[in-house]
Amino acid sequence: PSRWRPHGEKPPPRFLAVVGTDDSRKPLESSSRREGLCAAAGNPLVGNQKLIGKFMVYHNAQHLFTDDELKLATTIARQLVQAIQRKRGEDALRESEARMRATVEQATAGVCRCDINGRVTFVNRTLCHMLGYAESELIGKDIEHVTHHDDVKETMHYFRRMIREGRPFKMEKRYVRKDGSILWADVSASAVRGLDGKTQSAVAVIVDITARKKAEAALQRSNELLERRVVERT
Repeated sequence: PSRWRPHGEKPPPRFLAVVGTDDSRKPLESSSRREGLCAAAGNPLVGNQKLIGKFMVYHNAQHLFTDDELKLATTIARQLVQAIQRKRGEDALRESEARMRATVEQATAGVCRCDINGRVTFVNRTLCHMLGYAESELIGKDIEHVTHHDDVKETMHYFRRMIREGRPFKMEKRYVRKDGSILWADVSASAVRGLDGKTQSAVAVIVDITARKKAEAALQRSNELLERRVVERT
């Protein structure tokens, strides 16, 4: 059994055991000898002030470990801790990204990520459905490709300012669907910064407001018609 505990005080740097010289460990001696182990040195693996494992060195003959051997074992143990923590961090990041992707895919609004040049690097299923494209057809395209030509200039003005200054923007604009029809959308875009503070990409949330725009246009036409009739009667 290990002399180290997962919690509590920090474990000592190393633990030495020479099989056959410690009467208190006689029960362990027979099993160790069956496995050909006559001497052992162990280093605790401590990450975030918690014991996460141990690194053991064994000899098949009586052996007293030198300081150089113990220093080497300690160095290896330290590197193992770094590797384990890095792997756990990578796993946690992948899990977080998977949860985020699942959430984004289920969103009722369209979501798009672009690089700093305006090329699409990610779209969710909702946006694909909104624009009538397959995901593979949108990835790699410039945002100008699906923007109505009358809205390209304003869109790129806000986009470049956001990349340059990191300022988010919100606007109503028109997209052109694959079949050529128009989709009005409310777009909220934000810059994604790296550890160095520089903008690495941009994320936009796109809400379809086509129905609202059609209703507004119909109301406007109705008001104009009413005004004309009033003028004619007077």
